[in-house]
Amino acid sequence: MGFSKFVLNRWYGGKSWGVLYPIVKASEILYSAGIALHRRRFSPERGNQIKLPVKVISVGNITVGGTGKTSFVIYLAKKLHQLGFSPAVLVRGYFSKVKKYARLDSNSNNLNPFLFGDEPVMMAKLLDEIPVWVGRDRTMTGKLAIESGSNVLILDDGFQYMRLERDVNIVCFNAQVGIGNGSLILKGPLREPLIALKRADAVACVGDGEKINDISAIAQKFGLPEPIRAHYNVKGLKNIRTGDFVPLDERAFAKVTAFCAIAVPYAFFKTLEDAGFQISLRKVFRDHHQYSKAEIEKIALEAESQNAHALITTQKDGVKIDRNWLNGIKLDLWELEVSSKIEREEEFLRWLTERLR
Repeated sequence: MGFSKFVLNRWYGGKSWGVLYPIVKASEILYSAGIALHRRRFSPERGNQIKLPVKVISVGNITVGGTGKTSFVIYLAKKLHQLGFSPAVLVRGYFSKVKKYARLDSNSNNLNPFLFGDEPVMMAKLLDEIPVWVGRDRTMTGKLAIESGSNVLILDDGFQYMRLERDVNIVCFNAQVGIGNGSLILKGPLREPLIALKRADAVACVGDGEKINDISAIAQKFGLPEPIRAHYNVKGLKNIRTGDFVPLDERAFAKVTAFCAIAVPYAFFKTLEDAGFQISLRKVFRDHHQYSKAEIEKIALEAESQNAHALITTQKDGVKIDRNWLNGIKLDLWELEVSSKIEREEEFLRWLTERLR
């Protein structure tokens, strides 16, 4: 946790690397060489990308995590289903133990986040019967999805997955932190140089923040349309112990201890503050952290010492917390339910469906 905070402060907080600068600069040079080789290996010019017989949409990012792409993927899948398509989501499943592939949906008997990964399980629960296919080889899971009746595929975190040809490339940016210090990993948060945006068809600016104009300027520089504006729509709170849902304006508490294990925790905390919560204590774990019963009990005790009225976390974190762990804990633990809301939605959906049809 300390290391994560140290790195985030240098990526997004304007802090200097100091004596570590030569090391992170060398890592940036090596990383740049590696991704250049990867791009050449699977470039369209070489003709070695695989084309599937249905339309493929990639939703990805050019920075390390925390761009809101997962909520954007969920939004897209639901909207395409409403428009008469039969979508499927293809996800790698970071930290999953799936060796080949797995098909998940809301009817799956065992949605185990420690087996399939936190994001695939969260998606499966939120997407009703829209299938989520987990597997590193998304060419294979794509073929399996087509055999199962899907006629449009959504690649989650697909911008760097060069093996599979896609029809629409959308790159998400976090409106609060943008591209950070603009450097490549490890020196900065960029997974590729910005020139890679030439492969994109559009960028999405997710959330509210001070980097919106910067992202718009980047899109313009690479000949892309004005960014899609996606906002977090806070729907309410779900009690992890009881499963009860409470609309945000009907909650009976304001002072909370908030914790999360996501790539850019600032966005979560800002969403809570914008929703009117007073955060008495913030706890940050590394992205995809797997909690234990003892950790949740410790957080609850710390929350009590801060006179918090409740505990609150993200939906991605909520799927990893067994409600039986909460027996004996005085405070209720809630997950914040959010969804993506798109500005000028009709215009966006018209642009998208024209490309798909």
